[in-house]
Amino acid sequence: MIKLSKHNTGFTLIELMIAVVLSSIFIGGITQVFSRTAQNFRTQRTLSNMMEDARFALDKMNSEFRRTGFLTNRLLPNGTPDFIFHPGIAVDYNAGGYTIRNNGVTTPGNLFTMGTTETIRGAINPAGPASDNVIIRYQLAPDATGTIDFNSEYSPCTNGFSLNGGSNTDQYIISIIFYMGASATVNSNVLYCRAFKENLDNAASNQLQATAVPLISNVERLRILYGETDGTNNMAYKASNQVNNWANVKSARISLALRSEESNISVNAPGNYTINGQFSIAPTNAGENRLYRVFSTTAAFRN
Repeated sequence: MIKLSKHNTGFTLIELMIAVVLSSIFIGGITQVFSRTAQNFRTQRTLSNMMEDARFALDKMNSEFRRTGFLTNRLLPNGTPDFIFHPGIAVDYNAGGYTIRNNGVTTPGNLFTMGTTETIRGAINPAGPASDNVIIRYQLAPDATGTIDFNSEYSPCTNGFSLNGGSNTDQYIISIIFYMGASATVNSNVLYCRAFKENLDNAASNQLQATAVPLISNVERLRILYGETDGTNNMAYKASNQVNNWANVKSARISLALRSEESNISVNAPGNYTINGQFSIAPTNAGENRLYRVFSTTAAFRN
């Protein structure tokens, strides 16, 4: 008969259970760390994409806003901006889209018509959830060859325009409207711009951009505060319905509230966010747990 040594013993059931429990805790901890790392990476990637979109849109808007009221040539008949920026630029709204036209003061726009001295004007977007729309205008003039080179100052908002008037006396007024609109294609709100080119010397060559240009998607709000002067050096930033005289608006504070394209980024449902410290906004579809961020810039005009 073979005798087993008393030293040849294995693990007891209790020891095995303790080892299993400790291994489970260790594996669970590693899994949790991995999950949190993956979630943090996803969040940072989403924030990076949102910042990139905001930077692109605000850069383009800031570039255009800085041209507001700019006059290449003040020596047209009467030689005053009041003559150059004449009334009759009408803004029409229909089914979520905006059209800019010039039918003279006898045919006003159904949204608003710009006054003689106005180079910027804003209003609440009829289709947007308390969002804004804004139109700006400025003058361009061709060089000695009769051409305007937009390649050096490219803007998607004037893409597709033919700005070769064939004469170095032609004068152009560019009007651009920025607004937020819904898009079924991307299932989100989109920031759009649309431009109108007016030839002061040849109305037959006036040109409205064929379609609105989408800048970025996943826009929750476009809110703009307008820096209005009181005739002195004092300036106050106001919402569009608080501006007394649009001719006295000299700057604009532009804010974009964006949401993440992906849902379930935030662990908890997001709360209200604030724009410019004035507007407390509740996120749409908060149960989707998207990220919401507000990005802003301020543009001073050349005029």
